[in-house]
Amino acid sequence: AAIVPKLLTRLQAAPLLLPHSCASVLRALARYRLVPTAFTAVQFVSLLKASLLHVDLPELGAMLIALFELNQHDAAKQLLGCVAVDAIDQVLTADSHTLCSCAWALLAHRAHDHELLPRLLQACSAS
Repeated sequence: AAIVPKLLTRLQAAPLLLPHSCASVLRALARYRLVPTAFTAVQFVSLLKASLLHVDLPELGAMLIALFELNQHDAAKQLLGCVAVDAIDQVLTADSHTLCSCAWALLAHRAHDHELLPRLLQACSAS
């Protein structure tokens, strides 16, 4: 547990976070129920956006679930705001676990009007 503050301090100094790194950090924080205070989840998402890389659907689902477990709905809304068309296109080829996880996460965050939700639900019912 003493390593977590050191990790967060190092992340604060980073100019950006790759999508898989952001997903890993948020999942670890959620697993240990450590809500970041000095460096918020919204700042993690900002570092993710700075990478300019698209977020894969499995990573999106993992991050949204972690943010739900941490009760970080503002960060989830910010993350959903930067979901590219790439993630929406990935619905066609995603496995059923990814589809259901992402759909559950969107519903849990009450993102009922997000353009990804109807496509996820349709793909879930078809699989």
